[in-house]
Amino acid sequence: MSIILIKNQGEFRKKLACCFDSVSITGEEKKEEIKEKCINFISFLPIVFSDDLERKTLWDRISNGIYSATTKCDNDFEKFINYVLEYIKADAAKVASNKEFSDFLTYTVKQSDEWKIAFINYCQTKYFIVVTYARQKWEEKKAEKGKDNGK
Repeated sequence: MSIILIKNQGEFRKKLACCFDSVSITGEEKKEEIKEKCINFISFLPIVFSDDLERKTLWDRISNGIYSATTKCDNDFEKFINYVLEYIKADAAKVASNKEFSDFLTYTVKQSDEWKIAFINYCQTKYFIVVTYARQKWEEKKAEKGKDNGK
């Protein structure tokens, strides 16, 4: 059992609602930063998507994983990331050896709890938008990789 200290009525309401408003906590610049980090994270997921799953289910599985993780993680950032990776049956070796993911973790570990909660909240409240942007970014990455391999 844990005891939560609540300083004021506003904080109580936030705890009770189990969410934070990413705009009021982080400001407009941070909101844009969180959006970009969400898109980057989600656009990384096809790289580690399980070979045991059908590729034609890739974006359905990723989007369902995001949704499922936001409902199960209790605003715990590391649980959220882990639940998403579990849902897509990510290859642990690919995750651990990926520089893009490593850089993402290095960056996010330095962020405040409010930032991390705002990240989860953004994925939950902008669910369709963030998955669409991430898919666009993934398609751009594939196109770039194709250009590099064609030289």
